[in-house]
Amino acid sequence: MGNKIKPLLEGFKYQEIATIYCILKYISKKNLEIYIEKQNEEDAQVILDKKHIIDLQFKNKIGKQITIEEFCKWLSNFEGNKLDIHLLKKLVEDKNRKIIFMTSGRCKDDTYIFTDKGKKNLTKKDLTKIKEKLKKVKADGVKLKEEREKFQKGYIENLEDNDLKEALSRVEIQENFDEERLKDEITKLFQKNFYISKNSIDLAVGEMKKLMFENFGNDNSITDEIIAIIDKYRENKISNPEHIKRKEESRCIDILEENKILLLTGVTYCGKTELAKEIAQEYRDKNYETIIDSNIEKIFSFGINDRKIQNKLLILEDPFGNVEVSTNKNNILSKFRELVNEVSKKNNRKLIVTTRKDILFETMKKNKIEDCKINKYKWIDLTNKNSDEVKQLWKLHTDNSIEMEEMYNKISRELNKKEKNLQFGHITNIFNSVEKEELKEKSLEEIVKMAMIDSETIAGIIRERGDLAIEFFIKLGMICNTNKSISKKILKNVLNAKNNIKNYEKKLEKFLNLESNINDEWDSEYQKEVDYLKKRGLIKEDYNGEITFTHPIYHYASYMLLEEEYRETKEKRNC
Repeated sequence: MGNKIKPLLEGFKYQEIATIYCILKYISKKNLEIYIEKQNEEDAQVILDKKHIIDLQFKNKIGKQITIEEFCKWLSNFEGNKLDIHLLKKLVEDKNRKIIFMTSGRCKDDTYIFTDKGKKNLTKKDLTKIKEKLKKVKADGVKLKEEREKFQKGYIENLEDNDLKEALSRVEIQENFDEERLKDEITKLFQKNFYISKNSIDLAVGEMKKLMFENFGNDNSITDEIIAIIDKYRENKISNPEHIKRKEESRCIDILEENKILLLTGVTYCGKTELAKEIAQEYRDKNYETIIDSNIEKIFSFGINDRKIQNKLLILEDPFGNVEVSTNKNNILSKFRELVNEVSKKNNRKLIVTTRKDILFETMKKNKIEDCKINKYKWIDLTNKNSDEVKQLWKLHTDNSIEMEEMYNKISRELNKKEKNLQFGHITNIFNSVEKEELKEKSLEEIVKMAMIDSETIAGIIRERGDLAIEFFIKLGMICNTNKSISKKILKNVLNAKNNIKNYEKKLEKFLNLESNINDEWDSEYQKEVDYLKKRGLIKEDYNGEITFTHPIYHYASYMLLEEEYRETKEKRNC
């Protein structure tokens, strides 16, 4: 998980930590107002578009289970010194109001139905049980206790089942949010969403705490002040020094703006995904929520089935297969057409799709790009044809000497003989394989081989490093890919378990769900593998120690090694 914000947040109360987390979750939304213990309201309140109210209550119940009795007491929280207004009544009377209870506790079965994962349609039996529990809630306050309990009983007896059911549909419990989890999530939000460095997080949360204290109990929104604090400590996103702005980028953004759909294709290593990510950054800066995934069902769930009003950019990467064509290509193509159709009808959704040209042709059963249109949308072929931009990337890695320019031309000519053109990814492959100073010592054949590295070559390199490297690479490939990351903490759990590969798949779920480390340390040889793979550019590690593969071809090599291990194990059993 992420590095904790220890110096300041260690001294914070649960409510303060949870409030900061919720502020960071909501602050990017448009037309937003945030209040801290607004008069006659809950712990915190978020108002969207001046009418949609989200009440937030924070309940530190670490190690405890949330019972239906406890839940009903939360709903029966009376306003100030009032005898006849409480949270449930507000919910019933205002259909634009929602309540979120965030707690460190864990829900029992009868309250789990109010979590996001456990949501269900309440039956008459459920409603009867809840109403009985609500009538028995003991009110707070010595002087007001008796009158409040009398009001509560009468109010619940007269409350129609349909009204209660509708109100409860706008209630959500967010369970298992203990302080450690909140600190980790806060760190991730600061670093990933707002580009605030670890060293600046403590200062930012300190100012937020002071701001919350100063506005406690009044009717002043703190939204502008929160944004000012974030802007004060936000660092400009560090651009990749090796990124070359492509001439297609502006055109692609124009197409996406006009059509909401952008379809990118080309040969391996032409930079499809890299361009998609650069465009995505433009939209993140405009407060778009983004997702990159190769699973079309996940893209549907995030972008189409989720009815949130926030602007979203969906990036569907290699839907038909990343190295080989998917055996399920026809169903995927049908679902893909449906996705394009749905996005085209929505004003707050945009879609970028990337796929290899050869895989696109095989899926569509065509041999020309212009024949692969999806409805009215055309594919943009990003295959480079000895462009100046690729040469520019070469120069970024090398000096501008005549010798290096001649080497570039030789590599380019050699690839042309193989009916290939030098692509952005080829340059990256070369300099992931060898230091610039050593390049002059390599033969042309060796350099071309580095440029065109494929899954088989990578698998061979890992094989040569020995059994530990093979085990590490296979396990890493099973638990992460180019989009799905794995934290070092969970990776250590998996590796420290020391189980055999043939048993690994069965035990994978158990390891991934471990909540604490088996051992904070790991074999130093594993760290050498991490360092080696990072140096070769096969994997990358972000702020929070989250690891991903950098290209589908590199990830596919782990499957090739796994298949070999499986075959060898099977052969030994049959002997």
